[in-house]
Amino acid sequence: MKKWISIIMLVVLMGSMSFSATADQMSTQYMDCLDRLNNYLLNTQSIYIDLNQLQRDFEALGNYSNGECSALSMYTQVLINLRDSRYTDCEMYLQLLQNYEQKINAVIYTYPQYSAIGSVSMLKTYYDARVYELQGNYNAAFDLYSTVSMFYDSLARAQYSYNHRDDSTTSAEQNVIGKRVKIVKSANVRTGPGTSYDRIDGVGVGSSFKILDCKKATNGYAWYQIEVSGMLGWICETQTNLGGGSGSSNSKDKDTDKKSDKTDTENDTDIKNDIDNSSGSESNSGASSTSGSISGSASSSEAGSISGSSSTAINNNSVIINIIPKEDKWSAWSAWSTTPVSSSSTRDVDTKIEYEPIYVTKYHYRHWKYYNTSAKAYWYSYSEYKGANYKKDSGKWEYKTTTSPLKKKTVIDGRQQYEGYWYLYDTTTEQNGTKAITYYRYRDKLN
Repeated sequence: MKKWISIIMLVVLMGSMSFSATADQMSTQYMDCLDRLNNYLLNTQSIYIDLNQLQRDFEALGNYSNGECSALSMYTQVLINLRDSRYTDCEMYLQLLQNYEQKINAVIYTYPQYSAIGSVSMLKTYYDARVYELQGNYNAAFDLYSTVSMFYDSLARAQYSYNHRDDSTTSAEQNVIGKRVKIVKSANVRTGPGTSYDRIDGVGVGSSFKILDCKKATNGYAWYQIEVSGMLGWICETQTNLGGGSGSSNSKDKDTDKKSDKTDTENDTDIKNDIDNSSGSESNSGASSTSGSISGSASSSEAGSISGSSSTAINNNSVIINIIPKEDKWSAWSAWSTTPVSSSSTRDVDTKIEYEPIYVTKYHYRHWKYYNTSAKAYWYSYSEYKGANYKKDSGKWEYKTTTSPLKKKTVIDGRQQYEGYWYLYDTTTEQNGTKAITYYRYRDKLN
C-alpha cells in the first residue's frame, strides 16, 4: 500500500514539475515578445524586428497572462497594417481592440520597463494622425502627432508635418516675409504662432524686427516670426503697424503682457506723439523737426538727409527721433533643393528638414521540420508532411526572415530550395526607419 502511495506521489510531483517547466517557458516567450514589441516601437533602426513573426508568436501564446497575449496579437496586427498602409484593415482592428483596452493597460502598468508600448487610445490618435498626413492635412496631423510625440515615430512625423504646413501658407502671408515690422503696442514673444504657446520674452513699443516667417493662427490672426535676443519667437499682427495695431483694438485680439504694458507706459511718459513716416510734427509749443537724426534741446532743428524714414516726438522742447532702417529689397525665393547654399551679406538662405521613410525588401522563408523514421533524422519539407515515415507529434513549421535573398541550392518537386533547407513563401516591402533630408532655398538682395 505504501508503495502505491509513493508511486502516486511521484507521478503527481513529476506532473507538477512538467507544468512548472511549461509555465516557465511560456513566461520566457511572453517576456521575449514584449521586449521585441518595445524595441520596434522605440524605432531603433539598428534593431530589426519581424512584426509578422511577432504577431504569430503572441497568437501562439493564446490566453496566457489572462488574455493579454490575444490583445497584444491584435495590437501588433494594427502596427502591421500601419506599416503596410492598409488603413481600412487598421480601422477594423482598432475597433476590435477597444474591447481589450484594459488588457493593454494592465501590460503597461505591470511592465513599466517597456515604456514604448502605448495605450490603445494613444495608438488610435497615432492612426488618426497618419490618416490626416495621408490626406495632406498637415496642420491636423501635426496637432495630433504632438499629443503623442513619445509614441513610435510620432516626433519625426510631427516635424515632417510641421515642415509641410508651409505648403498651405497663402500668398498674402508670403508677401510680408522679409519685410520689417514695427511694434506699436507692447507684445509677448511666444514659442509658436498662438496664445496657447509659452511666452519667452516681451518687446516694447518702437522696436523694429525683420519678419522671418508668417502663419495664421486658428482664430484667423497672422503671427510673425522674429528674432529677439538670439531666439526665434512669434508675435501677433495686432501689436504691429502691419496688423492695424496703431489704433485701439479689442482686448481679445491682442497679445500683451500686463507687466510689459506698465513698463512701456513709464518709459514713454515724455512722449506725447509717435508719428510714422512723416516729415514733421507740431506740438503745443510750436516746435518742429525735419527728417534727420537729432537729440538735444531746441525749438527747431535741421539735419542732412538720411536713408530711411523717421518718427518724431516732441515734449518740453526735447526732440526724440527713432530711425527706421531703409527696407531691403529681395528677389523671389528660389525653388527648394538639396544642394547646399551658403548665406552672405547679399544672399539670404532658408532651410527646412524633411523626414522620408526608408524601405527595405524582406524575404520570408519557412519549412516543415519533422523526424523521418526511415532516415532516422530530421527532414525539412515545403509542405506539412505526415506520411508513413513521419514520427507522430515531431513536426512543426519554422520561419526565417532576411533582408537579402538566401543562396539557391536545388529544386524539389518544382519548388526552389534555398540554403538551410528553406523555401521562400513571401516577400514584403517594409519601412525601416526614416532619414532626415535638408532642403535649401535662397534669395538675393536687389539694393
